[in-house]
Amino acid sequence: TTQTCPHGRLHAYDASGGGQRASPHNHLPGGRAPQSAGSHASTTFDTHYAWLPAGRFGIENIANLDKVPAAGATLVIGAPKHRGGSGGPPRVSRRRSTALGAVDTHCHAQFASEPPTSAAELVVCSTGPGDWDAVSALAPTAKAVAYGVHPWWACDASEGWLDALKGRLIESPTALVGECGLDKFAGGRSPPGSGEPPDLELQDSIFRAQLALARELDRAVTVHCVKRVDAVAAAIRAERPPRVAFHGFNGSPESASVLIRAVEAGGGTAFFGINTAHASKKTPQLVAALPEASLLAESDASGEFEARVADATKLIAEARDWSL
Repeated sequence: TTQTCPHGRLHAYDASGGGQRASPHNHLPGGRAPQSAGSHASTTFDTHYAWLPAGRFGIENIANLDKVPAAGATLVIGAPKHRGGSGGPPRVSRRRSTALGAVDTHCHAQFASEPPTSAAELVVCSTGPGDWDAVSALAPTAKAVAYGVHPWWACDASEGWLDALKGRLIESPTALVGECGLDKFAGGRSPPGSGEPPDLELQDSIFRAQLALARELDRAVTVHCVKRVDAVAAAIRAERPPRVAFHGFNGSPESASVLIRAVEAGGGTAFFGINTAHASKKTPQLVAALPEASLLAESDASGEFEARVADATKLIAEARDWSL
């Protein structure tokens, strides 16, 4: 079947199955490889005739695949022409990818000064009815979109907003609900810096209505939570949304536990979006304490998405002692 030479490098063989001709020693080092795609005793090469015309190619007898990461590397294959045969001895090497390939789980690309050239790795979140159409325009190419009412602009939700939101979500069966939530310092008609007190009662009613809609339609929710952890937890316990992402979260591990328990009490799953815009000295401690599967990288930005997500991913990796 397969053989290793004395220095531990596996030889690549002619894929035709008829012979076992060794290639030069230019391949991944060490270890044994899986069986050939076809039987070495075959004289009809049925596997090859079925496989190759389907627009695919096969690489057989590659050693040391346990040294190649499951993601983040590129196999570079140099296959010389092999006259009269169905395969030949390739040279295979690997290089680590420089592209992160991560998904930006919360951004506002609808406000970009120039439309993104590609929204394929972006989850684009609305802030209110005024930008739902702009978000919808990005939906065909985005990873996902979210429609909702942000607490900063709760008063912009005019009569009929909830029916309009439900209709928008039904038309977009993969869309999330949000950005929605509660904010101690801004809301109603008082965006940050206006000096007006937020309308907390209005925030709460708008938020709970969106959570209930998420439960009804079985949608994930992206939640803005600033200094109102207990109120957010109470609303979630009451409305029981199935999946909740607390975006840009920078609270304490104790606050995160309160939110996790609230979501799980209703049978849901909690996630936490991490970005560097909201990060502080305590963020690494928070990231280290959160459940591994709950961590999301995001930009919360209207531009420079890849760079910002790379920064967030680096922050998460360093806090968890993960390699990139």
